[in-house]
Amino acid sequence: SGTVSAPLTGTQDLALGTGSATVTLDAGSGSVTAKVVPAAAGEVEKVELTVDNGVKVNIPLASLGAGQKVTLAAQSASEVTAASAPPTGSTSASEGLAIALVPAVEVDLSFQVPGMATRRQATLYRMHWLDKRANVWKAICTAHTVNTIDKSVSAPVSASVQNDPAFNPSSGCHAKVTKCDWSGGTLMVFAVTEEPVECQLSSGMSDGAIAGIAAGAGVMALALVAFAVYKLRSKAQAQSDTEAQHRHPSTLPPLPKKASDIPIDESHSPPPASADMVKILGANRNEPKGPPSVPAPPARVTSAC
Repeated sequence: SGTVSAPLTGTQDLALGTGSATVTLDAGSGSVTAKVVPAAAGEVEKVELTVDNGVKVNIPLASLGAGQKVTLAAQSASEVTAASAPPTGSTSASEGLAIALVPAVEVDLSFQVPGMATRRQATLYRMHWLDKRANVWKAICTAHTVNTIDKSVSAPVSASVQNDPAFNPSSGCHAKVTKCDWSGGTLMVFAVTEEPVECQLSSGMSDGAIAGIAAGAGVMALALVAFAVYKLRSKAQAQSDTEAQHRHPSTLPPLPKKASDIPIDESHSPPPASADMVKILGANRNEPKGPPSVPAPPARVTSAC
């Protein structure tokens, strides 16, 4: 534990730590050294594999089981970028690494950056992996650690990146990609002038978090579209009702006014009742009515004979 092994070449079977973790290491034509790093404060026990070009691969021991296979190989930055041009506006800052883990587990990679200034500067360093089918570089959007003392850039590489079909294919690669034999995916560090587009929204978040934000944004966009359509339809309906009212005004007669609002013409008022009229009317109204009068019978005529 903590002891660096002698350089390992070819294929080696390593027993790591005190558990059952074993690694079949394939160093290809180069060499790799290995050591177990004890757990420190806030850290976990891990195995550190160092490739002969200075790239360090740190794998937590807890994530390794029996039969873990690790293939590592140094790659020349000049050879890699001659076939696969650096991202727009960037320059290569480190040597390359080919890596394959079966099964894939998250690893922490650390690249040496010889041209890094020893004081803080505006240059951004971002790790990228090569999409071998499209022959384009894609940024690693996890949190990066830039160490200006030992001039290194470190970042975790998730299992989802390693499992991408374009990371380490055995066929179907772009014509300019020479290594298409399942020997490992290619990673490098580039100096960039601004945050890569694919990382501007993620800010180091996990793929699941990015997917969640994207889904939430999609739902919000649909809600906004639905609200806008509703408002437009409501406005169009209101405008249509207004135009219809102007084209077909109401034919109903106006409502009658209140009695208190109708003016009284004093010139047509009836004359006031006189006292005699009141007396007659009162008498006729108050006197009891008798039986109807019967006319007198005609006078009888007699003869004096």
